[in-house]
Amino acid sequence: VLLLHYAKSIFAHGKNKETLELFEKLEPIFREANNIEHLVNLLVNKGILLSYIGDYQQAMQQGKETLAILKEHSIDNFYTHQAERLIGVCACLLGDEHEGLDWLNRAAAGVRQLLNTNKEIRISHELVQTLADIGYFSLQSGDIFRAKAAYDEAVNVAKTIAGHQGDLALAYNNQAYLLHMAGDYQKSWNKYDIALEAA
Repeated sequence: VLLLHYAKSIFAHGKNKETLELFEKLEPIFREANNIEHLVNLLVNKGILLSYIGDYQQAMQQGKETLAILKEHSIDNFYTHQAERLIGVCACLLGDEHEGLDWLNRAAAGVRQLLNTNKEIRISHELVQTLADIGYFSLQSGDIFRAKAAYDEAVNVAKTIAGHQGDLALAYNNQAYLLHMAGDYQKSWNKYDIALEAA
């Protein structure tokens, strides 16, 4: 378990090769021990890492395996929605934005439900990031209204996260970008100023 936390820590510091090697060593141990919580945690993070290095097919496969394991054990938790988001992002990056956005919206709906009973920062953070993904890929597919709704909700959620200014900066930056695209330059610069203050 400590090695899994260590792997996630070095992943956060950009050591992708070392992290992947550690994940590969830990995965069979968690499988043999039938440690479902740590296994799905590892699989999702391994998938995220693979997506960062551009292996979207393998990353998506990690997400789908995570969901299959959780379904087999009748578990619906934080990792469910992380896996859904991972699949959604990868589907979009592989060119299927319709399917990808369906997965992302499913992930956002699940995280919203979690937030109703659990106000942990990591859950709010996950929702802000998922909404940012929805906004970005909605823009890519030309749906400016869905992008605006996602970015506006992200700002509202980010405002509730005490001491986590990075999410607020991201959310306002996305709003500013959308306003700039729409030609509302004054409002756009105001939002950029708020984002810089929060960064």
